[in-house]
Amino acid sequence: MCLVAFAWQVDPHFPIVLAANRDEFFAREAQAAHFWKDHPDVFGGRDLSAGGTWLALHAAGKISLITNYRAPGAISPQSRGQLVLRALYWDQTPTSLFQDYGYFNLIEGTLQTMRYYNHPTNRFQVLRPGIYTLSNAELNTPWPKSVWLESRFKELIELGVRSPEPFLELMNYREPIDDTQLPDTGVGLEWERLLAPVFVQSAHYGTRASTFVRIDKGGNVLFHEQSWDQHGSPAKTVREQFSFHPIS
Repeated sequence: MCLVAFAWQVDPHFPIVLAANRDEFFAREAQAAHFWKDHPDVFGGRDLSAGGTWLALHAAGKISLITNYRAPGAISPQSRGQLVLRALYWDQTPTSLFQDYGYFNLIEGTLQTMRYYNHPTNRFQVLRPGIYTLSNAELNTPWPKSVWLESRFKELIELGVRSPEPFLELMNYREPIDDTQLPDTGVGLEWERLLAPVFVQSAHYGTRASTFVRIDKGGNVLFHEQSWDQHGSPAKTVREQFSFHPIS
């Protein structure tokens, strides 16, 4: 994941409403969201290079996602996508696991508790009800695309919009950002320009999937994901509805 907006315990009927884009090199093969054969209670996309994921749900009532934290020169000896899978299973967070991974942000929780971990600061934050955005910096960092997305995501939530399509339309916003508004994260102007829009598009790297997740207070999940090819055209579409097991 490289851009996420989510409402946590804002809508009284839907504790979790989330829209996200996954940006990645097109050469890195992945599977669209599905129930995994080796983890039958896990639903999400899968990175075929290392076996991890960027966003997934566990049928026992957990959700987890990760974004890279942009830090030029930072190297990750292991795939950070493995942390998403581990977060779906742990009860107490073993932060010692994080030492072998490059900088990242992790969101993990249930319908009752949602937490955010930032690797550079090495701390967890229990989230209060609200609307949040996360890209490749700390939670709610006001990068132009995050500010734009938060404003329009909030409008949809306040209007009581509950269908996936308007949220996914936001994630398909492709307008470039003026150079004067670009953040300086140390990757150079060409990459800043490429990565600045909500929907990232180039021949080799870009938005691979746009995902909408809505979970009601009874644990019923609506999952809608649109995959994209290297031309920015629609590829595979996944629509799935399932229910969490009773949450203790």
